This record gives sequence, C-alpha cells and structure tokens, in this order.
Amino acid sequence: MGDPLADLANARLEILFHFGIDAMNAFTRHYRSLMTCIDFSNLPYWDLYAALRLSKFTEWGLDQDTVELMRERHRWFVTESLHIMK
Repeated sequence: MGDPLADLANARLEILFHFGIDAMNAFTRHYRSLMTCIDFSNLPYWDLYAALRLSKFTEWGLDQDTVELMRERHRWFVTESLHIMK
C-alpha cells in the first residue's frame, strides 16, 4: 500500500541493530537486485524516517550493553543517511 522504501528502511535499521552493517548492506544489495523497478534515490529520507520511528529503543527494557550497541549503530545509520543526502 505504501512506499516500499519505507519497509526497506525499517528492515535495514532492524537488521543493523541485530546483525550489523555488513548484514544490512548485504540485505539492501539483495533487495535492490530483486526490485529493479523501484527508484531508490529517496532511500536516505526513508532511512531517517525509520531512525526517528525507532529512536525510542532506549525505553524497550534492554540491557545496557545492548542499548549502547544499538545507540552506536543508530547514530551511524543517521549520519550515513545525512551524508548520502548531501
């Protein structure tokens, strides 16, 4: 129903949180190879939207080590999105 890039951005961030940058990039490459009819130029904007939606992870009751790892990955995700948009 909505923009498939919104779903991709959410999946990218969740994969990053749980499996790291390499897994997120591999997933994104595979998704792009299958979805050749989609214009991916707005993905950085959707990434920022996903990062905003999932920014309350510190309130999820996770242990401190997990929160710190997710905070680091979340910060990287936002910084990368902003860098790509320039």
